[in-house]
This record gives sequence, structure tokens and C-alpha cells, in this order.
Amino acid sequence: MSRNNRIPSVIKAVGFTSFFINTSTLIIFSFFAIYLKDELHINLSKLGFLDGTVEAISYSMKVFSGYLSDLICNRKILLLAGSVLLLIAKPLEAICTKFVPLFCAKSMERLGNGLQSTPRDAIVCDWSNKENKNICFGFRQSMASLGSLIGALLASLLFYHFRDFQKVFWCSCIPATIAVLIVIFFVKNKHSISNNQVGKKHEKIKLKDIKNLSKEYWTLLSVAGIYNVAKITDSMSIIYVAYVWKLNLYLVPLFFAIFHIGASVSAYSAGLIANKLKKIETIFIVGITIFIIADILFIFCENNIFITILAMFCLGAYSGIANSIFPAQISGLVPDNLRGTGLGIYNLACAISLLCGGTLLGFIAEKSQIVTSFYVSACIASLALIFLTIYRYLKYKD
Repeated sequence: MSRNNRIPSVIKAVGFTSFFINTSTLIIFSFFAIYLKDELHINLSKLGFLDGTVEAISYSMKVFSGYLSDLICNRKILLLAGSVLLLIAKPLEAICTKFVPLFCAKSMERLGNGLQSTPRDAIVCDWSNKENKNICFGFRQSMASLGSLIGALLASLLFYHFRDFQKVFWCSCIPATIAVLIVIFFVKNKHSISNNQVGKKHEKIKLKDIKNLSKEYWTLLSVAGIYNVAKITDSMSIIYVAYVWKLNLYLVPLFFAIFHIGASVSAYSAGLIANKLKKIETIFIVGITIFIIADILFIFCENNIFITILAMFCLGAYSGIANSIFPAQISGLVPDNLRGTGLGIYNLACAISLLCGGTLLGFIAEKSQIVTSFYVSACIASLALIFLTIYRYLKYKD
């Protein structure tokens, strides 16, 4: 690997932070939907609304944290605060056994996730360069997906051993603590306040600055908005798989493991490929196409376990591409002083879309069947694919 393409040590630290955060999260999340449905008897409509709401909370917090990271010129402190909030939420999720308190604990966790996400991506962008930006974002997302994979495998082993949801949930505190320690000791801001910001007044971000963001930025934002409405929640997918195949509970996380194998492989690979592509929209088209294929595979997975496995892998592969290359491109399309804000606006669009999509698809699943939601999801994703294909054609036709 050339010197320009090397991954800085700070970005490696951010990658390992994401690894342990996701390991912690998946230990709980692997069973969260099944726990809500079987133990707390929450119907699919409410589950879809809950998923959409907590994800919207997370993405909305990313807007605030992005702007704040630009304002105070200290991304590490926000990354640390979010990681600590995530850590605090873990024992609360283990303690709570009623829907409302558990909903509040999950909301706190997603608040922490949102608080740390945008400064985290901004740190990656700060420490990367034009030559290695996609590789760095791909590495960060790949480490996050690998952490999710390990978390899912640990969840399966822990439930097989304990046969108790609460004991499994308590174990999530260990990797969350490690993540906090990594942020404290190994993550650094690119420019220290003492060297660059002392005596300087932060330039206020004006509405006209946001309006002047590029056409390409707003196009990618629109595409992200459409395909996030189409996104079947992971909870809905795993409930569908669990009940189609009547899985023992300790086997459920293995399907999350397959999902995150796909995400881990695709995230870093997409970063390497995107670094060589002149027409970056091509990789977004591939990602959305993989998502539509996943929807189709889920529709026909009832009679073939291998189709089910492939569907989960494709869903993960799409997630790896979307969560690495999209933020990389979004952050590269805004000025340095608006980087956190630009990512924040992107995350706000995702929040609105995920809330609408989670509520809509959950309602459809409850009133009809879960499989109907996959039909609707594929149709909406196709609109995003058509929109992006037309934009790519018009952009490069000359």
C-alpha cells in the first residue's frame, strides 16, 4: 500500500472504537426484536414504529452533534460523550423488563449513538486525504461490521450458556467499556484548539451557506432519503427469518452474523473500488441493486434455507456500501467548516426517511404479512435506483 493510502493510527483507533461499540450493541440487538415480541408481546406495527422512532432519534442527534463539532472544533469530546452514553444505556437495557422503560433505555442508547456518529465520521475525514478517504471510511465501516459479527456470535454463545435474556444483556457492558477507554487514550483531534483556535472566533454558519451546497450533495441526499424509506428494519427481517424457519433462540444471532459478514466484506471492498472509480455513482447503483435483490430473495426464501442465508448476506452487503461510501462522499462535497453540518443534514434526511419507512412497513406487516413489506420495499428502492441512474446519465452524457 502506498504511503498516501496508509490508514492513520487515529483512524485505526476510531475503527476499533466502532468495533467494540457494535460488539456491545449486537449482544443486545440480536435478541431485542424477539424479546419484544415474545416476552413483551409487542405487535409488528408497534415494533416498526419503535424501530423507526429510535433510529430517527439517533439520526436527529447526528444533526446536532455535527453542527456542535464544527462549532467547538473538538470532535473527540463529542465522540467520548456519545460512547459514555452508550455505556450507561447497556445496564439499563438489562434491568428494564417493561416496554416503556425499555423504550427509554433504547432511546438513550440511540441518542449516544447519534451523538458520537457524526464527530466520528468527521474525525475520519479530518485525518484522511483525497487519495485514501474511501479506504479510511471503508476500514471504519468494515471494523464496525466486524464488531457486529463478533457481537452476534457472542450473543448466540451467551444465550446458549445462560438461557436468560437479562444475563446476556449484562455482558454487553464489557465491550462498551473498552470502547470508551480507546477513545480516551488513542483518539485525537486533527487540529488542537491550542494551535489553531485560540483567540479565533468561530465563524457562524449561515443559512445561505447551506443553500449553496453543491447540486451533487443534494442529489445524494435525495437518493438516501428515498432508499431509507425502503429499508426494512433489521428487527423485521430477523423476526421473519426466525418464524419462517422456527429457529431456536440461540440460533437467531447467527443470521445477524451472516448479515454482518456481508457488511464487513462489502464496506472495505467498496472503499477500495470507489477509490479507483471516476464515476462514483456506479457503486451507489450497485449497492441499491443489491438491496433490491435482497428483498426479492426474502420474498422467495420460505422453501430454501440457502436463499435465506443469501438474502441476509445481500442485505448486509448493501448496508456496508451505504454506511461507508455515502458518508465519505457527503463529507467530501462540503467545505471544511461545514463538514459536520453537511453530515448532520444528511443524517436528518435519513432520520425522517427511517421514521416514515419503519412506521409504514411495520403497519403493512401487521395488517397483511411481513412478506408484503418486502414487495413494497423493493418498489420504493427501485425508485431510488431509477432516480440515481437518470442523474448519472445526465451528469456524464457530455
